[in-house]
Amino acid sequence: MNRKFCQKIRLLQSYEYEYKNGPGNRTLGFIAQNAQTLFPELVGQISDAQGKDQLAIAYGKVSVIAIKAIQEQQEIIESQQTEINILRKRLDAMEERLQK
Repeated sequence: MNRKFCQKIRLLQSYEYEYKNGPGNRTLGFIAQNAQTLFPELVGQISDAQGKDQLAIAYGKVSVIAIKAIQEQQEIIESQQTEINILRKRLDAMEERLQK
């Protein structure tokens, strides 16, 4: 089972910040430079008002990655539940033998 999305999302740190040109408007997001190392497909370049290139995150794509990570987690949960069920049956069989 490939868990690359779950592992990478755990490394992606969110930050609370204010934009320089909009004091008082706190928001939650990611630092593009950090996100780029984990998910380069989320990061692109834009030009600011002065024509300077900046990195920016395509937040619409973040949901796709989050859904993929949720799917990976669900696979893990289902696998663990199967293992729990097997262990529970073994335990029940052992307890039954001990009661005889």
